[in-house]
Amino acid sequence: MCSPCMPSRRTLPDRDAAWRAYGHRNTGTGAPFGTIDTLAQGAVVSGVVNNFGWVLARQPGMIPTDGSTITVYVDNVPVGHPSYNHYRADVASTFPGYRNSVGAVGHFRLDTRGIPDGVHTLSWVAVDSTGHAQGIGSRYITVENQPRQRSFKLAAFNSSRAEVNQVSSDGRDFSPTT
Repeated sequence: MCSPCMPSRRTLPDRDAAWRAYGHRNTGTGAPFGTIDTLAQGAVVSGVVNNFGWVLARQPGMIPTDGSTITVYVDNVPVGHPSYNHYRADVASTFPGYRNSVGAVGHFRLDTRGIPDGVHTLSWVAVDSTGHAQGIGSRYITVENQPRQRSFKLAAFNSSRAEVNQVSSDGRDFSPTT
């Protein structure tokens, strides 16, 4: 068989994840939708950073204006709920018939100071008033709160051999010992 005719071997998403997490099943097109706008994919962050996204629910559902059913996760651990019900013209004009279209934007202040340095996953999940749950988006971010130890190499030459020493910015020698 030619490759376009072969069945796909890719892994399908776990469609029951929302059911296990929230006790709700998404059926048809009734799930909330939206996106995470910031932070950018692969962003390097430190301290407290602003995280924006938008969420809408398909009618008859709606997202409570207090944002209590939108949860922000870092590495699948809930870290809070965004403030919600903020206006953004492009979302309001693109989705004029939705209940929350004039307040679809959420804002979350993510404090990375308690998150270990390294790569992490930031994600949002929304549940609407009819019980439909949906992941809104995810981003890989790199937390760098600890300053990196900068180093540089010094070359010292003498008549018998060349030596290269790696020295940190505070003068400590990191050269390999022989």
